[in-house]
Amino acid sequence: MAAPMAAALALLTSAVTIAPSPLGNDAAQSVATSLTGATQGSSDTDMAALKPSPAARSTFAQVTSRELHGLIAAALRLSNTGTYGAPLVAGCQWASWVDQCANLTAYGNGSSFDNTGCGPPNGCRFGPEFQCTELAQRYAFYAWGEPANWYGYGGSQGSAAQMWSAGPALPIPLQQFPNGGGVPPAAGDLLIFGPGWLGSYWDGNGHVAVIRDVGANFVDVVQQNGTPTGTDRFPLNGSTLTANGYTPVLGWLRNTNQVPFKLASVSVAGSVRTVSDDAGDIDVFWRGGDNRIWTVSYRNHTWSSQATAISGPTVTGDPAVVSPSRGTIDVFWENSDHSLSLNTFTALWFGAGTWSGAQQVAAGPLASSPHAVTASGNGIDVFWRSADGGLYADTFSGSWSGAALITSTAMASDPFPVSMGNGDVDVLWRGPDANLWHDTLHAGAWSGTSLLGFGPLGSDPAVISAVPGNLDAFWTGQNGALWHAWSLSGSWNGPQQMSVQPITGKPDAVAEPGGKILVSVQRQDANVGLAMYSPASGWVGPLRLGDGPVASDPAVVAYAGGSSAAVFWRGQDGGLWSSTAPTL
Repeated sequence: MAAPMAAALALLTSAVTIAPSPLGNDAAQSVATSLTGATQGSSDTDMAALKPSPAARSTFAQVTSRELHGLIAAALRLSNTGTYGAPLVAGCQWASWVDQCANLTAYGNGSSFDNTGCGPPNGCRFGPEFQCTELAQRYAFYAWGEPANWYGYGGSQGSAAQMWSAGPALPIPLQQFPNGGGVPPAAGDLLIFGPGWLGSYWDGNGHVAVIRDVGANFVDVVQQNGTPTGTDRFPLNGSTLTANGYTPVLGWLRNTNQVPFKLASVSVAGSVRTVSDDAGDIDVFWRGGDNRIWTVSYRNHTWSSQATAISGPTVTGDPAVVSPSRGTIDVFWENSDHSLSLNTFTALWFGAGTWSGAQQVAAGPLASSPHAVTASGNGIDVFWRSADGGLYADTFSGSWSGAALITSTAMASDPFPVSMGNGDVDVLWRGPDANLWHDTLHAGAWSGTSLLGFGPLGSDPAVISAVPGNLDAFWTGQNGALWHAWSLSGSWNGPQQMSVQPITGKPDAVAEPGGKILVSVQRQDANVGLAMYSPASGWVGPLRLGDGPVASDPAVVAYAGGSSAAVFWRGQDGGLWSSTAPTL
């Protein structure tokens, strides 16, 4: 702080005893108490009565205006932090990279520098109402899928400064980049201010803001309980940020956990398919540029050293994969003669396994890629679209039943089956009218084709059953948004639009234990997006999972027996790429 500011502080506060910060999350609260002479436990009215005198304000008015902002200005009542509860910056005005940006509006905290309630719109779900930490934790929840409150992580007891140590301890660890440490801040980072002196007074709580954008020599932030506008700008020199009027800057927290990595330098010709046959295991399948089915597996926390071909060079389209029992995987594909083939993997007790060898299951003719589900026991149902547009199936229950026509209703997409539990199966598809259609297998009999509507669909649907008897369907709309419809005990609801950022292609979805859902999408900016749902938190995202570039629809898989997940896709270099997926 420059000498004129220090002199002015001394003039204003020469008779005030230095005291530790009172309870609260933001620096402004503790500074206001010190500079006005209020003690811990003072009411808002007491603090208002102890504001600086007109003479004191006049003295500060002579100090360089560059230093009369931020927490010092608010603490001295030369400004406030915005009318309590009033919107200062609309969420989608500053956080457009977050799909649920409408939930990220910054609000004023008045002149008390403390929260006085837990009312709408967010209550105290993300921390004390309208405090700096409330916006930061709300942002991390909607942008990255972090917990709504960081209390207890990394020893954090709720202060803004303690978020620095809490970040690496979160379920999705955030990386620390110290101020001046060589890595400049970036848009979307959390800017953490530590304990420190503001003039002659100590603030132990610090402050936090969200970085809105970064220029060649400046950083813009959005914050609560700091300025009347909810924004501020700081000088930047390389990787060193200067914030006059605030406590020292510790650095910035960044989500680097979902950085994609290249899994294999192979030729991926289509979309990737995934399955988890046992706890912690993943198997990934794709059609290669040589028209063979290739696979790579994750066992004992290690990826196999090279991909393996499990078919001849006759494959057309993408494979279907299903695990009918622990340690068993069945892979189906369409051959160039439009027949249906199968290869089965059986695991051995020590984690390795063998493939049975390809065999023809049905003569077809297939006019789409096959899609398979396990409905009950170890049984398998495989579905495909025929050349005349009808829906066919073949069922395995000790032996194959043979291809059978389910419905002759015309289909404009592949069929997408899902097991609902108790042996029930629902098959959804996009019709020629761009609406969603389905047929249901219940108690061994098909109910008959029926129109669900929800159109116009802009992609094929993805469908899962996260809770037995219930269904969730997802698709890309013709407006480029992610859409969702859901069935509760046979009653369909929706649709609802789920995204702001435009997407393309077909989404993929997977259910996790406890009714959780993950939906992966291909964004139009060639990045991977991920939407997450839990009964406790509702929907979050789609989040930007990481930089692409993506060249196929991404496939998401949840590891069997746990709550971890991963996403896979074909990169624009033709290789197989992956990223860890956060979960709520």
